[in-house]
Amino acid sequence: MNASTQPVAAPEADVAESILSDLVRVGIDTIFTVTGGPLMPLLKTCKDRRLQRVVICRHETAAAVMAASYFHDRGAPAALALTSGPGVANAANGVIHAWREGAAMFVISARPAAAKVGRGAVQDFDSARFLAAITKRSEQLLEPKQLGFLVDELLADALAPTPGPVNLTVCADQWARVVGGRR
Repeated sequence: MNASTQPVAAPEADVAESILSDLVRVGIDTIFTVTGGPLMPLLKTCKDRRLQRVVICRHETAAAVMAASYFHDRGAPAALALTSGPGVANAANGVIHAWREGAAMFVISARPAAAKVGRGAVQDFDSARFLAAITKRSEQLLEPKQLGFLVDELLADALAPTPGPVNLTVCADQWARVVGGRR
Protein backbone atom coordinates (compact mmCIF):
# COMPACT_ATOMS: atom_id res chain seq x y z
CA MET A 1 0.00 0.00 0.00
CA ASN A 2 1.52 3.25 -1.10
CA ALA A 3 -0.29 6.25 0.36
CA SER A 4 1.49 8.62 -2.00
CA THR A 5 -0.08 7.01 -5.07
CA GLN A 6 -2.73 9.21 -6.68
CA PRO A 7 -6.38 8.12 -6.47
CA VAL A 8 -7.83 6.51 -9.57
CA ALA A 9 -11.06 8.52 -9.36
CA ALA A 10 -11.85 10.96 -12.16
CA PRO A 11 -11.24 14.66 -11.36
CA GLU A 12 -15.02 15.20 -11.12
CA ALA A 13 -15.68 12.04 -9.12
CA ASP A 14 -18.60 11.94 -6.72
CA VAL A 15 -18.27 10.88 -3.08
CA ALA A 16 -19.15 7.22 -3.75
CA GLU A 17 -16.66 6.89 -6.60
CA SER A 18 -13.98 8.77 -4.69
CA ILE A 19 -14.28 6.53 -1.62
CA LEU A 20 -14.19 3.36 -3.72
CA SER A 21 -11.21 4.60 -5.75
CA ASP A 22 -9.32 5.57 -2.59
CA LEU A 23 -9.98 2.13 -1.10
CA VAL A 24 -8.63 0.44 -4.23
CA ARG A 25 -5.59 2.73 -4.16
CA VAL A 26 -4.75 1.57 -0.63
CA GLY A 27 -5.35 -2.11 -1.40
CA ILE A 28 -8.94 -2.73 -0.26
CA ASP A 29 -10.40 -4.93 -2.98
CA THR A 30 -13.36 -6.54 -1.20
CA ILE A 31 -16.50 -5.13 0.42
CA PHE A 32 -18.77 -7.20 2.68
CA THR A 33 -22.32 -5.87 3.02
CA VAL A 34 -26.05 -6.34 3.45
CA THR A 35 -27.90 -4.08 1.02
CA GLY A 36 -30.28 -1.37 2.16
CA GLY A 37 -31.70 2.14 1.76
CA PRO A 38 -29.14 4.95 2.14
CA LEU A 39 -26.28 2.60 1.19
CA MET A 40 -27.65 1.82 -2.29
CA PRO A 41 -25.89 4.68 -4.16
CA LEU A 42 -22.53 3.32 -2.99
CA LEU A 43 -23.43 -0.21 -4.02
CA LYS A 44 -24.68 0.99 -7.42
CA THR A 45 -21.33 2.67 -7.96
CA CYS A 46 -19.63 -0.61 -6.95
CA LYS A 47 -21.67 -2.40 -9.62
CA ASP A 48 -20.99 0.23 -12.28
CA ARG A 49 -17.26 0.69 -11.62
CA ARG A 50 -16.40 -2.90 -10.63
CA LEU A 51 -13.40 -1.74 -8.58
CA GLN A 52 -14.04 -4.10 -5.69
CA ARG A 53 -15.51 -7.53 -5.22
CA VAL A 54 -18.80 -7.14 -3.33
CA VAL A 55 -19.89 -9.97 -1.06
CA ILE A 56 -23.59 -9.78 -0.16
CA CYS A 57 -24.21 -11.39 3.22
CA ARG A 58 -27.38 -12.49 5.01
CA HIS A 59 -26.71 -10.54 8.22
CA GLU A 60 -24.54 -7.59 9.20
CA THR A 61 -22.78 -9.49 12.01
CA ALA A 62 -21.76 -12.16 9.51
CA ALA A 63 -20.52 -9.47 7.11
CA ALA A 64 -18.39 -7.90 9.86
CA VAL A 65 -16.93 -11.22 10.98
CA MET A 66 -16.16 -12.09 7.35
CA ALA A 67 -14.36 -8.75 6.90
CA ALA A 68 -12.32 -9.40 10.06
CA SER A 69 -11.48 -12.92 8.89
CA TYR A 70 -10.46 -11.56 5.50
CA PHE A 71 -7.81 -9.42 7.22
CA HIS A 72 -6.42 -12.39 9.14
CA ASP A 73 -6.47 -14.61 6.04
CA ARG A 74 -5.13 -12.12 3.47
CA GLY A 75 -3.16 -9.65 5.59
CA ALA A 76 -5.02 -6.77 3.98
CA PRO A 77 -8.13 -5.01 5.26
CA ALA A 78 -11.56 -5.36 3.71
CA ALA A 79 -14.41 -2.87 3.78
CA LEU A 80 -17.70 -3.37 5.57
CA ALA A 81 -20.59 -1.35 4.12
CA LEU A 82 -23.59 -0.84 6.41
CA THR A 83 -26.98 0.74 5.91
CA SER A 84 -28.44 3.06 8.52
CA GLY A 85 -30.05 2.21 11.85
CA PRO A 86 -30.48 -1.53 12.36
CA GLY A 87 -27.81 -2.26 9.76
CA VAL A 88 -25.21 -0.51 11.89
CA ALA A 89 -26.56 -1.92 15.16
CA ASN A 90 -26.65 -5.47 13.78
CA ALA A 91 -22.97 -5.25 12.85
CA ALA A 92 -21.85 -4.25 16.36
CA ASN A 93 -20.91 -7.78 17.51
CA GLY A 94 -18.78 -8.35 14.44
CA VAL A 95 -17.10 -4.94 14.68
CA ILE A 96 -16.27 -5.60 18.34
CA HIS A 97 -14.91 -8.99 17.28
CA ALA A 98 -12.63 -7.25 14.77
CA TRP A 99 -11.35 -4.85 17.41
CA ARG A 100 -10.73 -7.59 19.99
CA GLU A 101 -9.02 -9.79 17.39
CA GLY A 102 -6.83 -6.98 16.00
CA ALA A 103 -8.36 -7.04 12.52
CA ALA A 104 -8.12 -3.90 10.38
CA MET A 105 -11.46 -3.12 8.76
CA PHE A 106 -12.75 -0.04 6.93
CA VAL A 107 -16.43 0.45 7.85
CA ILE A 108 -18.57 2.65 5.61
CA SER A 109 -21.87 3.39 7.33
CA ALA A 110 -24.75 5.14 5.62
CA ARG A 111 -27.24 7.51 7.17
CA PRO A 112 -30.42 9.20 5.85
CA ALA A 113 -30.12 12.53 4.02
CA ALA A 114 -28.57 15.30 6.14
CA ALA A 115 -31.78 17.35 6.13
CA LYS A 116 -33.62 14.41 7.72
CA VAL A 117 -31.03 13.61 10.40
CA GLY A 118 -32.46 14.10 13.87
CA ARG A 119 -35.97 14.68 12.51
CA GLY A 120 -37.43 11.21 12.82
CA ALA A 121 -36.22 9.78 9.52
CA VAL A 122 -36.72 6.04 9.16
CA GLN A 123 -33.80 4.11 10.68
CA ASP A 124 -31.87 7.22 11.66
CA PHE A 125 -29.54 7.37 14.60
CA ASP A 126 -26.04 8.74 15.06
CA SER A 127 -24.06 5.85 13.64
CA ALA A 128 -20.75 7.72 13.76
CA ARG A 129 -21.16 8.28 17.48
CA PHE A 130 -22.44 4.74 18.06
CA LEU A 131 -19.49 3.20 16.22
CA ALA A 132 -16.98 5.50 17.97
CA ALA A 133 -17.35 3.34 21.07
CA ILE A 134 -16.37 0.14 19.24
CA THR A 135 -13.85 1.33 16.63
CA LYS A 136 -10.43 2.92 16.78
CA ARG A 137 -11.81 6.02 15.08
CA SER A 138 -15.18 7.05 13.69
CA GLU A 139 -15.90 10.10 11.52
CA GLN A 140 -18.93 11.50 9.76
CA LEU A 141 -18.28 13.03 6.36
CA LEU A 142 -19.42 16.64 6.58
CA GLU A 143 -18.01 17.95 3.30
CA PRO A 144 -16.80 15.99 0.24
CA LYS A 145 -13.46 17.86 0.29
CA GLN A 146 -12.62 15.94 3.51
CA LEU A 147 -12.08 12.84 1.38
CA GLY A 148 -8.76 14.33 0.27
CA PHE A 149 -7.29 13.20 3.59
CA LEU A 150 -9.92 11.29 5.57
CA VAL A 151 -9.69 7.86 3.91
CA ASP A 152 -5.88 7.81 4.26
CA GLU A 153 -6.04 8.93 7.91
CA LEU A 154 -8.68 6.36 8.78
CA LEU A 155 -6.77 3.56 7.09
CA ALA A 156 -3.55 4.56 8.88
CA ASP A 157 -5.48 4.37 12.16
CA ALA A 158 -6.91 0.97 11.21
CA LEU A 159 -3.46 -0.50 10.57
CA ALA A 160 -1.27 0.93 13.33
CA PRO A 161 -0.05 0.41 15.94
CA THR A 162 -2.52 -2.41 16.63
CA PRO A 163 -4.91 -3.18 13.75
CA GLY A 164 -8.63 -2.58 14.27
CA PRO A 165 -11.81 -1.25 12.69
CA VAL A 166 -12.45 2.38 11.70
CA ASN A 167 -15.65 3.99 10.43
CA LEU A 168 -16.68 6.65 7.92
CA THR A 169 -20.37 7.64 8.04
CA VAL A 170 -21.91 9.20 4.90
CA CYS A 171 -25.39 10.75 4.63
CA ALA A 172 -27.49 9.49 1.71
CA ASP A 173 -27.57 12.88 -0.04
CA GLN A 174 -23.76 13.10 -0.10
CA TRP A 175 -23.02 10.08 -2.29
CA ALA A 176 -23.67 12.02 -5.53
CA ARG A 177 -21.90 15.23 -4.49
CA VAL A 178 -18.79 16.00 -6.49
CA VAL A 179 -15.61 15.94 -4.47
CA GLY A 180 -14.29 19.49 -4.69
CA GLY A 181 -17.37 20.53 -6.65
CA ARG A 182 -20.78 22.00 -5.93
CA ARG A 183 -23.16 19.21 -6.95
